[in-house]
Amino acid sequence: MKKSMNRLLSIVIALVLLTGGILGARALLKSKPEAERRRSMSAMVPVVETVALPIADQAVHLDVLGTVIGDKTAVLQAEVSGRITAVSSNLVEGTRIKKGEVLIEIESVDYELAVAKAEADLLTAQSNYRIEEGQQDVVRNELELMGGDVSDSYRDLMLREPQLKVAEATVKSAELSLESAKKNLLRTRILAPYDAVVVSVDAGIGDFAQSSGTLVELAATDRYFIRASVPLRSLESVPKLGVEPYAAEVMLSDGSTRPAQTYRLLPELTETGRMAQILLTVDAPYHASWGRPLLLNESVRIRITGEFAEKSSLIPRKYLHDGNVVWMMDAERKLRIFPVELLQSYEDHVLVRVEGAGGMELITTEITAAVEGMQLRKAGEARQAQEKRQDEPKAPAGV
Repeated sequence: MKKSMNRLLSIVIALVLLTGGILGARALLKSKPEAERRRSMSAMVPVVETVALPIADQAVHLDVLGTVIGDKTAVLQAEVSGRITAVSSNLVEGTRIKKGEVLIEIESVDYELAVAKAEADLLTAQSNYRIEEGQQDVVRNELELMGGDVSDSYRDLMLREPQLKVAEATVKSAELSLESAKKNLLRTRILAPYDAVVVSVDAGIGDFAQSSGTLVELAATDRYFIRASVPLRSLESVPKLGVEPYAAEVMLSDGSTRPAQTYRLLPELTETGRMAQILLTVDAPYHASWGRPLLLNESVRIRITGEFAEKSSLIPRKYLHDGNVVWMMDAERKLRIFPVELLQSYEDHVLVRVEGAGGMELITTEITAAVEGMQLRKAGEARQAQEKRQDEPKAPAGV
């Protein structure tokens, strides 16, 4: 009897252990593969970062290169011949000079003598004219005593009308000769026609100045022009060019900037590249507050502020993908691919217009295989979910 009871107890214990093992194995089979499957599926959803798409009315900027050229340039030549007796100490290349400043003096003795002679000739002519007038008065009195009974032609001869006209013409000629002599005397002093910078000098004391020989080249300093080349398509951003000025900023090689404005559209395209050419003006290129002055023939960068583009977005160039599309994430965390209207390209950014993306966010993360409608996760939300899983209590082993 006792042996039967021990046997029965052993069977019961074996059944209990077997049942516990089966239940534990079933629990492991249900829990472990399911957790791995959820973790594997979650890892396949791309995690992306996003920013709000800025939409506003923004000015279109044109970034172009240009060359500085003079507005007014003067090539001063000798209008009279003679030995150069004086040269201004300011007449050095790169020196700024003032309007009316005496730059060069040519020996003036011969021209002073010419003025003196012309003055003497004028006095002689005027005296002869007065003598003829006096003789005419004498003859007129004689004719009155004779009763004036003479023919008109004879009367003119008696009154010396031809001689009087010759004397009058001689006075006029002498006046013109004196005026010419005085002008030639003034031309022995060459003056600056306006505030300018000296570009080149070909004159020295002792040189003989030939009439029409170039002595000095000047460039006015009240303003400079900048000639810039612009793609034809970019002219759409400045439709009033030449009619109304557009503000611009000139950037020099040393990093300094100064204001400028558009002036006019030139009539010819460039020979290479077939680009439009425009002129811009920079006032007071030598103004002390701007730092170093603009230099003629200097290459500069220019940013022109054109018309406003309505409901446009300025985004980094790297967010614009092949085919001129952007990636957006909608409220359901799905990828949406939108074609854009490319309004203007800059060095690191592009100005675009995106239609139909209201309320969505711009994806700033690179996705290996972007497909319309694919499920996404935001980086911040993914981190929060991971932290939440880490904070959950773990089940005891063997449960």
